[in-house]
Amino acid sequence: MAASGAPGKSLGPLTGFLSEFSASIRESQKAAFGPGFEKLSSMAGLGLNAGMVSNLMKSFPATPDLGLSLGATSFLSSMSSSMDWTKLAALSTSTLSASDYFEESDEHNYAYSEEMRSPASYFERDEVVIDSFESLNKAIAQLIKKNPDLPLVWRGQQNADWGLQSSLYRKLQEQNGVIQPSEDPKGEQPFPTETQMRQAEARLIEYARDNWRLDEMHSLELLARLQHYGAPTRLLDVTRNPYVAAWFACEADPGQDEEDARLLALATRPIPKKGEEERVSEANTRVKISDLPQTALPFWHYFVSPEERQLADWGTGAKRRVWVPSAYESRIAAQNGAFVLDGVPIVNAKTARSFRRGAAGEYWSKADLLASSSIYAKTYHPNRAAKANGPNLAPTFTYRITAKAKAEIRDVLESRFGYNFPTMYPDISGSGRYLNEHFDDLTK
Repeated sequence: MAASGAPGKSLGPLTGFLSEFSASIRESQKAAFGPGFEKLSSMAGLGLNAGMVSNLMKSFPATPDLGLSLGATSFLSSMSSSMDWTKLAALSTSTLSASDYFEESDEHNYAYSEEMRSPASYFERDEVVIDSFESLNKAIAQLIKKNPDLPLVWRGQQNADWGLQSSLYRKLQEQNGVIQPSEDPKGEQPFPTETQMRQAEARLIEYARDNWRLDEMHSLELLARLQHYGAPTRLLDVTRNPYVAAWFACEADPGQDEEDARLLALATRPIPKKGEEERVSEANTRVKISDLPQTALPFWHYFVSPEERQLADWGTGAKRRVWVPSAYESRIAAQNGAFVLDGVPIVNAKTARSFRRGAAGEYWSKADLLASSSIYAKTYHPNRAAKANGPNLAPTFTYRITAKAKAEIRDVLESRFGYNFPTMYPDISGSGRYLNEHFDDLTK
């Protein structure tokens, strides 16, 4: 069943309710912003506009008699009384992306380029090969030397052919029937959209709240806990420690031990253009629960149109928000873990020209980009200083760890750093997984 679901068919029965609700929202906004409300409202799209109502209508299973789901009605009512509009507005300030690159979003599907065989095809042009622990050390040191002021988070993946994609994005790809480039499909591919991601999130959150009594938990923390226990979310696991990421890339796995791995370094902000150094360097990409509005759905559900998303840098690739959750799980602290929060890329012909495939005039298609990453991933060679680009896309650096080097790197990380399965997964669920996977070795 498609994630878009069945929205309510008519707003008629709710005209009075929505009118009163919209008025109450605007009054609370005015109280929060004071004299500058009208200007801020037009700039940030904070009023209850048609796009927001439409999005809310699609975000919950419809109740036919009302034309709007009970979940949406409850959500709208609670939002009018508890929303901290100042906090929501703050998320649409300090915009880093270049607005003229994101004035519109191309929602059409596209086919893969002939050169696209897997995400590895996309990453290959700028990747550095790591074939030993010594070369891993040198690679990390060289990246930091060439880009000393660039804030980075790291991610390790056991297979170099895998894309940089969230679990929710992968689930929706399967649901949509996206065929991977390795199968050489000829037609257009229906990759998930930001709207579809929001709709799926809303359903998962509502179901979890209704059935597991999680009403009091902040929506962001709820997503983190759901992901911890295996549910699909858009949160991308990262670490602030490159050696922890390398351990995950080289983690022992009979199904992946013979495959090359991938190590990724994600900058959280772009390289500033001339004259923008101070503005970019001072931009805050760190997310704190205390700075977010208390809403039933995550803050990005209020960024509906391309204009709203661009103002909030949601899906522009310029501001990779990083959330370091409280160490409510020992695993978070052990892995120096964090989550990257971002939207599906706002892709159009103008932004696509920032992703050159080969010779001048050859660019990766929209399908190529979305097969490679569920967020913007503008690659730069790790051995060179990254330079500014038109849309202000934050740099991504990538390394291929050869299959032959995995065991050596893993052994050094265990003997010198103390990184192994029990230290990376110190909770009871980690021990259960380890004992199950190594049952024969432990009992024979």
